[in-house]
Amino acid sequence: MALPLKRLSVLPNPWCALDKDGRPCGVCAVDPDLFGVRYIGARHDSDQTKILGKAPEGYTDETWFRAYGISKPQLTVYRFATEPISVAATGAAGGVIRRNLRTRTLLPADKATATATGTPWREPAEALAEEKAKAVALFDARNGEGAWDELFAQRNPVTGAETKKATEPEKASGPTKTDKKPAAPRAASKPDSD
Repeated sequence: MALPLKRLSVLPNPWCALDKDGRPCGVCAVDPDLFGVRYIGARHDSDQTKILGKAPEGYTDETWFRAYGISKPQLTVYRFATEPISVAATGAAGGVIRRNLRTRTLLPADKATATATGTPWREPAEALAEEKAKAVALFDARNGEGAWDELFAQRNPVTGAETKKATEPEKASGPTKTDKKPAAPRAASKPDSD
């Protein structure tokens, strides 16, 4: 009898959710008690995330805050990992990971993880392509045929580079936090001489 896995190998599924503009925004929090701090294989793209300044049409700032818990609406864009991420298979975190694998918020990165969690196995590139096709089809069904392609082209009429940057995954070794650069050393100040 095989021993249960202590670590699971997973990939984020950015296509499990799309924002109103068709950008992938499917993220899985590392710790459900820490809202918005760390995600498995995803991080905020600070270059593209923007505070929009006022509530959307039909909302006041107050009703927006009550509905969504943020003081000003923002456009949040994520970057996603392409390399498998190793996460704990046991304890409360393991339960959250298994649930997110079953709901396709995360994808198994190897057959052992798929078998251990009872989720269907497909090669990651194939699984992501299928998830993208399903998400785009659902987006088009809700917004009109070709809506996703039109929004993709509007973001950059020549190449769609904004969306490609945000939707094309980046390499990461695990859950990421906002990266901060270390402060540069200060030069010693010299007293002014008169």
